[in-house]
Amino acid sequence: MVRNIVGVSPLVLALIVLGQNRSLKENLDLPYDARAELRSEEDAPEVVQFYAHQYEGLVFFFVLDDSSSMLASDGGISRLEKLKSEVRKALSGLSPRSRFTLTAFSKTVKHWRRKPTEATPEAKSSAEAWVASLKGDQSVTDALAAFREVLPLTKEVKKQPTILFVSDGLPNRPVENAPEVTLREVAERNARHATIHTVWVGAREEKAIQFMKALAQENGGQCSIVCAGE
Repeated sequence: MVRNIVGVSPLVLALIVLGQNRSLKENLDLPYDARAELRSEEDAPEVVQFYAHQYEGLVFFFVLDDSSSMLASDGGISRLEKLKSEVRKALSGLSPRSRFTLTAFSKTVKHWRRKPTEATPEAKSSAEAWVASLKGDQSVTDALAAFREVLPLTKEVKKQPTILFVSDGLPNRPVENAPEVTLREVAERNARHATIHTVWVGAREEKAIQFMKALAQENGGQCSIVCAGE
């Protein structure tokens, strides 16, 4: 506030008020810009390393094949044990800014937690123990059942969801043409437009690889091929 000053002309008083208003605006701008910068940092995606590839996101849904074919050994270690190792490494690189959850599928669908959880040390430890318990003791690969449960969960998150889908076999449930039905139904159900990245970890089977490529390409993701002996 400018007090009346004896002997000061109206023009000088006006200049004083103008200078104070500018100073006030600059002071108000500083914390605003700082908050904007902070929001920008919070919204910046994190990068997760998974099967030697990098994926960006802030909310990760790991959808993991737990069927008996994952017990096949490639280079002295089973595909399932390799999967567990890759999940542990991926989780270790996440900061608490990120959220994640884990889903495993075979004949049935199992969740670590249905709702994505902050990547705290406690959450990571719990998730690692859960994934370590996977046994690969069922022969069915019902990927469609997994997506029917996971895709509705992606609608509940505020930030763009990222799905990391790992398998070594074609979907074989619930119908004979399960791959085609899975692609069509995922496209219909993915209203949240979750990005779906796929990782193929089996032997080189062209039909299965084409399915994984199509699933990724139709949902804004990329497909990584990790074939036995290559």
